[in-house]
Amino acid sequence: MGDNTEDRSVDASASPTNASASTPDAGNYRDLPDDLPPADLVALNDPSGTPSTLAFRMIALAGEARSLAMRAIAAAESGGFVDAESLIEQAHGSYDRAHQVQKALTEAHRRDIQPAVDLLLVHAHDHLVMAQMALDNAEIITRLYRRITALEAEPRLTRE
Repeated sequence: MGDNTEDRSVDASASPTNASASTPDAGNYRDLPDDLPPADLVALNDPSGTPSTLAFRMIALAGEARSLAMRAIAAAESGGFVDAESLIEQAHGSYDRAHQVQKALTEAHRRDIQPAVDLLLVHAHDHLVMAQMALDNAEIITRLYRRITALEAEPRLTRE
């Protein structure tokens, strides 16, 4: 874990950089619209092209979801439950966007638009699974910290 302070958040208000083109620009994978047709998504995952846009998009979004989930745990640990819930909600948004890419690939495969599967795409799926686990853990740990805080606030009976 390095000390990387670069802002990697996604600006939800930003419009896609190449919305008017027939095939999306693979150069800015973070700004692709979430509702690309499966054929366009598959075309972006041509293993002969570098980078594999879909894989990097999934990695970026899943990584963001995992990072937000971990920040939620830290917020809950320090008693910031409102912040923790907000971070979990943001993490779900990033995860859902990454999952949309995965669903489009699955649909393309079902329609016999064979997606090119390479090691980078498999790695991207691993990131998606890890993000889901981090989200699940963040929700559980936040509930536990909330319960611990409530129990610690209750008056204790002392024996005399």
